[in-house]
Amino acid sequence: MERKDEDSVRIGGMKVDQLPFGARERTIPQMEKVRKNERQQKIDGIKAGAPKQSVAYCEAKVREAKANQKKIQDMRDKAKEDIHSYKMYITQCNFRDDMLKDETDKEVIRKLKVQYPPYNVEAMETQITQFEDTITNCDKVINEEIEAIRVLAGLQTLCEQRDAKLKALGVSV
Repeated sequence: MERKDEDSVRIGGMKVDQLPFGARERTIPQMEKVRKNERQQKIDGIKAGAPKQSVAYCEAKVREAKANQKKIQDMRDKAKEDIHSYKMYITQCNFRDDMLKDETDKEVIRKLKVQYPPYNVEAMETQITQFEDTITNCDKVINEEIEAIRVLAGLQTLCEQRDAKLKALGVSV
């Protein structure tokens, strides 16, 4: 806390030491009140110009946003894997259909159908479209979470600066 000596304070253009004896004796006890008031004004000014949240709150929100981002990324990755699997099944179905096109031997046809099961290709293509929509939505949510993390990190920095200023004034935070 910044302390000012009584002789640096001026009342009516005069230093406290230069005041008449009675005025000086009345002024000196008031100096502590002046210092406390000045300190409180500084504290109030710091608090008024800073966010109300605590650093712990900001940290918790950042952790939560990062966890959400991870969950959404996992969901997006799963959708990509499913698209890959479905495309592989569709390719197998097309291969099987090409092989069956000219085949007349029932045993070969049976083996091909066992080796390459008949999937509903149209339903798989619809599912792939839905997975692609899911991936697009996941990307939007991930970007929103990244932005939220950026904003919260900035807020956390402001809170840390506020707390450092308050600690410098002797205020526990």
